[in-house]
Amino acid sequence: MSRLPVRLLTLLVLCVFALPGAVGALLSKEEPVMQCYLDEPTADKPQSKVWFAAGHWWAWLPWGGGGSNVWRRDDNGQWSVEQHLTKALKSLPGQADVYAAGDLVVAALCKDNRLAVVSLLWSREDNRYLLKAPPLTVKETGTIETVTVDRDSAGLFWLAYPADSADTRRIVTRMLPPELNRLGPPVVLTDDVYRDDICVIVNTDGAMGVLWSNQSTEQVLFSRHQDGAPAGEWSAPDTVASGNETADDHLNFCKPGSGKRGAVRLFAATKTSLDEPGKPLLAARVLNAEQEWINVDFAPLSAIAEPSRPIALWLGNHPAVAYTAYGANQKYNRPNWILLQHFSPDGLRTVGDPVRLLGPVTDVNDITGPKHEPASIPVLLLASDYNGKVWEIFVEQGE
Repeated sequence: MSRLPVRLLTLLVLCVFALPGAVGALLSKEEPVMQCYLDEPTADKPQSKVWFAAGHWWAWLPWGGGGSNVWRRDDNGQWSVEQHLTKALKSLPGQADVYAAGDLVVAALCKDNRLAVVSLLWSREDNRYLLKAPPLTVKETGTIETVTVDRDSAGLFWLAYPADSADTRRIVTRMLPPELNRLGPPVVLTDDVYRDDICVIVNTDGAMGVLWSNQSTEQVLFSRHQDGAPAGEWSAPDTVASGNETADDHLNFCKPGSGKRGAVRLFAATKTSLDEPGKPLLAARVLNAEQEWINVDFAPLSAIAEPSRPIALWLGNHPAVAYTAYGANQKYNRPNWILLQHFSPDGLRTVGDPVRLLGPVTDVNDITGPKHEPASIPVLLLASDYNGKVWEIFVEQGE
């Protein structure tokens, strides 16, 4: 970890010990660590653009010159682009969601109506990632706002994304075989969501699950595909929440770490549409051991802070939510904060007040982190601004 001023280090130590049973934030640097030369390179909710492998943290971020870059963080805390991959990525869409396990990395990318899947394999001989297979590309009939990827227990990969169609949006899934040599046909889970709604896919309990919002019907919904079933066979959706402006297009998942199974099966961080002072703008959606969804509202809108852009983390033995608090009701030049809210191990109540991770920093926003948190080391989060600057934050894990 890089050196910190004594005053900042003292503050961070106090943060750690002021949270009984929780964890603290370890801000690595007070200045940006990367420059991507385009607006908000860590945006594209609910994508996970960060992972840990081969002893390093990595990030897959869009690039102002076109396409995207894979970045590596070295032992001295410096980030550099893996230049040998740049040419292959330059002509592809730039918005990436990353699945990483062992030596394998699979990224789903999108921009406009283009979709791509890129697979990398770690080469111990070369000490770097190499392309595992030629990138797969496809064009949709409508705009794709975002895409996410995960892998089932049979080794199949699955994509989920919203695609525009006429005056509505469809929620679409596609399957890829373990060889990652072809994209399966689109399977439409629903075709009537609002044009602002999105979805996210996750592997859970022998099934793939897709969570999506529908602001037209004020619902949050979740459908399952059992591993081994035909690609088009998805369950009728659970109603996770309904009414009272509960839906918005901010969704992100985490699962209990290190294969733990207890009171929480899945934990989702979401935003509501309750845009009234004093009303909760964020909500945790908790799938318990009985396969019941429980909703926990938190983070009310106030005169000085507007909570937004939540992501879910599993830190040690409990979930947490990192989010942006907008400091002023305007689009540009806002003094924003990045905050972390801890939850009890069962996910059903908040623990303590939110911890400030970063800020105020003008226009900092759009937190992204890993799809799966590595055990026993601080978790890396990234955030960015409209000028392409990227900040890093490390969050220490608890027991």
